[in-house]
Amino acid sequence: MRLEEALRDLSRLRAGAAKDLAHARQHVNAVLLRHGIRYPKDNRWTKEHSLWLHRQRFEEPALQFTYEADLVQAELLAGHLARIDKHVAATAAACRYSPVVEALMCLRGIQMTTAFGLAVEIGDWTRFTGSSIGSYLGLVPSENSSGQSRHQGRKHLRPQTPHRTVAGRPAMVSDFAILMGRSLILSEDQLHQTSARPRFAVGTELGVSSARRPVGLQGPVR
Repeated sequence: MRLEEALRDLSRLRAGAAKDLAHARQHVNAVLLRHGIRYPKDNRWTKEHSLWLHRQRFEEPALQFTYEADLVQAELLAGHLARIDKHVAATAAACRYSPVVEALMCLRGIQMTTAFGLAVEIGDWTRFTGSSIGSYLGLVPSENSSGQSRHQGRKHLRPQTPHRTVAGRPAMVSDFAILMGRSLILSEDQLHQTSARPRFAVGTELGVSSARRPVGLQGPVR
């Protein structure tokens, strides 16, 4: 239990760091937008964008100091998140949830950090089926029905988990249901078994040929 809790703490540390970075970058953008300064290109937070940010100057010393402080904070948080991501990748490859992480990364839009978060937060996947996993993730809307009247409310996403990322992509959710429906996630007993070869190589353990495999499950062997 201590190991599982430690892995969840690492996942939540990464989620918190990503949120802090997003807020810091938002502060930088807000200062620029309030003074009518817009980056002329679409791609942001690249090396070129960083150089452009450092070239911006304001007449008021107080504003210039505030802007530079926000920019430095964003850069520090970006480096902090990069270090966490590196540790998450190493931990995910070595921990008992490695086969589950590899399976989840077969789905469109799920990268290492999101797959690791889902694996450690849910833990025992055998508790769910393709139809029940949606309720746990908060993908099923609330409903208030009476007689012939039916009203569905908003989806309630579970806090402090990476499930929000999955819930925002309907195509991915469909693939997720396919994956669960085909019982591709290992059971707790299987997770304890060790194997020299990687599991969940696309087109082998999935039991589906490349030509017939669902689009969401196509991709390189990771």
